[in-house]
Amino acid sequence: MLDHYLDEVVVAVEEACARYQGARLCDISDGLVGAYLDAKLRYLPSSLALYTVAADLDTASLINDVLDRTDRAIARLLASAPDAGFGDIATVTFAVRTLLVGTVRAGLENDASPAALAILRTQVPLMCRAYLVAASQGGVA
Repeated sequence: MLDHYLDEVVVAVEEACARYQGARLCDISDGLVGAYLDAKLRYLPSSLALYTVAADLDTASLINDVLDRTDRAIARLLASAPDAGFGDIATVTFAVRTLLVGTVRAGLENDASPAALAILRTQVPLMCRAYLVAASQGGVA
């Protein structure tokens, strides 16, 4: 079950990365965050339960595959932004993935109420966009 759930999240990210390939950085950021949040919140009770269960399972190989696939998709997407450039795309990719995964997980584990989910939907895109603009060497307009 965990592998199916994680695959659905990764596929959602990969599809968003393909859809936003070559778009402006702010559109890339919003599209990526939206797809990730949609995938995580689609099965909210499962998301919460799997956070607890995953800690007790031997998931290293599965998690490494998920991280590799996600990082490859995000790196390709960021490299395609015509209005941005990144000196160390691996570091920016790591930071974006960590921002998404860590913020959403902490938010869901702390408070999965409708009000908290609305905050995630408005603030995570803002955080990601601000980071990417700051990290860009392309002078995003």
